[in-house]
Parts: sequence; C-alpha cells; structure tokens
Amino acid sequence: MQRSASSTSRARPGGPAALSASGAAGAAADEPADKLPPLTPPLPWKRLLGTAALLPSLVAGVVAGVVAGPVAGPVVFVAVGGAVVAWVWRQSAHPEAIGLAGRTADSKRDARLVNLVEGLCASAGIRPPELRIVESPGLNIAVGGRDPARAALVVTSGLSERLDRVALEGILATAVVAIRRGAVAGPSIAAVTGISVNVAVGVGRDLLLDAAAGRLTRYPPGLVSALQTLEELGTVVDGVPRRAAHLWLAEPSRTAGLPGYRRPLRERIDALSEL
Repeated sequence: MQRSASSTSRARPGGPAALSASGAAGAAADEPADKLPPLTPPLPWKRLLGTAALLPSLVAGVVAGVVAGPVAGPVVFVAVGGAVVAWVWRQSAHPEAIGLAGRTADSKRDARLVNLVEGLCASAGIRPPELRIVESPGLNIAVGGRDPARAALVVTSGLSERLDRVALEGILATAVVAIRRGAVAGPSIAAVTGISVNVAVGVGRDLLLDAAAGRLTRYPPGLVSALQTLEELGTVVDGVPRRAAHLWLAEPSRTAGLPGYRRPLRERIDALSEL
C-alpha cells in the first residue's frame, strides 16, 4: 500500500501547535493500552544517576573516614557523589560518550532524511535532534541524549537508502516520540555507566514507542513496512559498543542481545498490525 509522505502531513489533524500544547502530559494517550502486553517501567533517570554515584561515593567516603576521621567520611561521600553525577550528566549529552558515532547529516546530500526528521519534529513540537549518518549496509536507527534539547539521532546509510519515504518516516517517528516523551536520558545514562539495561530501559519500551510513532504519523502501516524490511535485510551495525546496543531500535550486533528489554521484530510487527 503506497501513499505519499506529503499527504501524511496534511492528514495529521491539530498540527504542530496542538501537539506542542499537549506536550508530555498527553503522551499516555499516544497508544491504546489495551493493545499492548504488560510493561515494566524504567527506573527514573534521577535515580539512575544516584545509583551510578553510590558505589564510588561510598568507597571514597569509607576510605576518607578511615584515613582522616569520621567527619571527613560524609563530606567526601557527598563531594564525590556530586562530582560523579555531574560528570555522568554531562557525558550523556555527547553522542560519542554514549557510543553514537557517524558523520553529521548534510542538508543537501541527505535532504530527504533531514526534511523528514524536521517535519516529524515540527508535528511533535520538539527541537530537531542532532542528525548523524553511520555508513553501514545494515538497516537500523539509534537515539540518545540528555533531554529533548540535547538529543542525537543516528541512521545507517542502509536504512536511508533502502526504505521508501513512507516507511522511513514511520521508523524515524519512533526516535522522535522517544525524544518527545523524555525516554532518552535513562538509556543514555546506562550507556555511560554500564547500569543494567533492563533497569534503565524497562521491558516493553519498544512496543510503547512503536504505537506512539504510529499515532504521530497517522499511518502505522508505514512503520510496519519498515520493520518488515529490517527483519528481511538485517539490522547489524558493525562497531557499535556493547554498552550502547540498547540505544538502537533493533539489535545491532551479530549475536543475540540481552534478554528482556527488547521485543523481537516479528512481535512488534504483529502488535502494530492490531492497532
């Protein structure tokens, strides 16, 4: 089933202004909950930062208490904890620090991709993320960053070249809704610190974002088509650090990823087809 992306944009009632006004408070309405399996929510990013800082702070505090006395222990604990939190928070805003590489997208060379991302972000009421291209025949997409104002979206050259405009719009929408919903900070912190992916991402996150992406484009079959192509042609992206694999829409490595947090492409396709 074919359809032009321009008709997609015209078919979206409400437009950017309506979506921007609803903001994150309306995110729960992005998907029909009764169509999705049970989900396990991720740990809030502030608690993730605290978890990342706990061990080094505790060790430093104990050592300081033994060496310099009981008063020094709590002071060092707080100081080291604050420094670790600040460092992780800064690092999570940099694509290279969270394992996302690639060249910066060019407005002329990558015009179709840039235009689609800008259009989706306008509809979602958010600032366009930093857009990067990774030269890889595998079809995949990744998103990360500290917050909607400091997000990065990475697309493989294979994805950009092999998908038609409607399917490409559908899969880009998954990244846009992740940014809009503030769902990038926790996974990015996990990429910096190595915290458990299941804790940072939650179980079923991809199904939730798929459904929201279908709502954003008003055309779930576009994303279904994209996921079917990924399933057929492969999603391997060589060179992705293991700590950053969960930032990708589908498993980027040649071996199976960690169980639990990511649903198989076939299950995601079936879930979208029921919407």
